[in-house]
Amino acid sequence: MNMTTKTHQRVHNGAAATRRAIMLRSLAIVLVTAVVAVGYAAVRGVPWRPDVEALIERGEQHSELRATIGVSLAEFLDLIEQGAIVLDTRSTEAFAEGRLASSRTLVLNIPADEIDAHLVTLEDYRGSTFVLYCTSNQCDLSEEVYLAMIDAGFDPVLMHIYFPGWEGIQEAGLDVESDYTSTATGEPMES
Repeated sequence: MNMTTKTHQRVHNGAAATRRAIMLRSLAIVLVTAVVAVGYAAVRGVPWRPDVEALIERGEQHSELRATIGVSLAEFLDLIEQGAIVLDTRSTEAFAEGRLASSRTLVLNIPADEIDAHLVTLEDYRGSTFVLYCTSNQCDLSEEVYLAMIDAGFDPVLMHIYFPGWEGIQEAGLDVESDYTSTATGEPMES
């Protein structure tokens, strides 16, 4: 073997070793990711496969809630005029960026993913009429809050959901405010 062939063989062996090392690292990353995913699923109680019956039941429950507790824009506005407390069930960040103006009624941010922590706050308003909203017709955060409130003993007759949500509020041209400005006054919000 001449020197050039030996050099090419060493380069080829080095490249093969590098490819093997990359493949082993990639395999290690995949395995670690799989272990973390399985652990996360176990801790969160995520099933290995979807519970089709539960999904069907949830879809039926969703339709039933829309038919029984959903309110139109006119009903939403009537409830506000009657003093209903408005619960915005979107995230704290979304609430800060924009919400129904509180000049006509009390508007509280009760994020669905934090409902357990907010049930204590809502106790002060037990017996009041509530109207909930989230982002849009495709959003079910209000339903989650509604069901949690029912479980906590709130009167379902006093609770309603405006399903068009934040998008419906904007489309209707209702007064809105944020942590920064208000369309109700046209002025910057005070800190």
